[in-house]
Amino acid sequence: MSLSIGWIKLKRDFEAMGGRLALVVLAMVFGLVCTIAITSARAALTRDMATANTVTLPASGILDIGTVDAPLLARLRAMDGVASAEGLSIIRTRSRRADGSFGRALLFVSAEPLAQQIGQIRLEQTGDIAGPSVLLERRALGVAQVDIGGTVTLDIPGRGFTAFGVAGSVFDPALAPAEQEQALYAYMDLATWEALGGGLLELAEIRVTGDLADQEHVDAVLISVASALRAAGVNVHQLQISRAQPHPHQSQMSAVLVADLAQPLDFAYAQDVAPARANGLAITRSYPDGGHGSLALLTLEERSSLAHLTPLAGSLAQTDLNGGLVVNQAAHSLLGAPDIGDDVRLSLDGMLLTAPLRAVLR
Repeated sequence: MSLSIGWIKLKRDFEAMGGRLALVVLAMVFGLVCTIAITSARAALTRDMATANTVTLPASGILDIGTVDAPLLARLRAMDGVASAEGLSIIRTRSRRADGSFGRALLFVSAEPLAQQIGQIRLEQTGDIAGPSVLLERRALGVAQVDIGGTVTLDIPGRGFTAFGVAGSVFDPALAPAEQEQALYAYMDLATWEALGGGLLELAEIRVTGDLADQEHVDAVLISVASALRAAGVNVHQLQISRAQPHPHQSQMSAVLVADLAQPLDFAYAQDVAPARANGLAITRSYPDGGHGSLALLTLEERSSLAHLTPLAGSLAQTDLNGGLVVNQAAHSLLGAPDIGDDVRLSLDGMLLTAPLRAVLR
């Protein structure tokens, strides 16, 4: 059987390529295997991260009120659409290690960390400690360079650096890995906090009833609660609304796995709530540790003034601000560095907002 000239040429080309052809085929196979592994890992992580988050009963939103006591929590629990409400304080402070170096620390204060019904944490190990103590998130033990039963030193507002025994370790799936954030996560009960001279809790965590996967429903309930409190004379500074159901860091994991760096800008927006406070009410998407690139949109009343600030570009004169946006440098970069006067398009939970850029702040 004779081969055509084309097949003969192809055969001789393969023979000439030798080992190079084998390497090309191996590279293609390896790439296919990696693609399958990444997509499989993404599917597994998407499912398991969502499950790990929902079983902790995460807060649908957090009200920054400043003083949260038992009567206020009882009032919140009695409101329509509220399934549960608990007090919380998050103190951003410093830790001092045994070698004298300092690090970032987040101290979570609640009535009883291991008994909280919202944002539950899981106890993993315990130790016998006499005197004031805290629990550490399990991956924060390495950051703090301490073992269970050891001592960690935290800078307590109004008191200075204070030593606490490490009474145990917990797992908090809502937080980013401590070594990634280079932060120490500590948990303290309210009795210890008050013994140190601390005041009332500052935040009210709320979990709504109904379909927790329905973002519009969650937003509507929380905005209604904030508005009702303001109408009753409660000074609500800020409302933080979490994404409905997904793990706070799920989008980051998915983005890493698919090598997609394009992240949507998530906002919750409520014009009817903002005028309730002299300088506006911030409605923001945020993670429990307050970071990871989330952006906040703050609406201001017409009489509010930013004239005391010095812009890097644009004007903060009252007549120039109406109907426009003021952004900081980081947001300016994320928005594609628009020029002053350019229209900026924002997607606010599916609602398109277009407003001119008025100024950029440091």
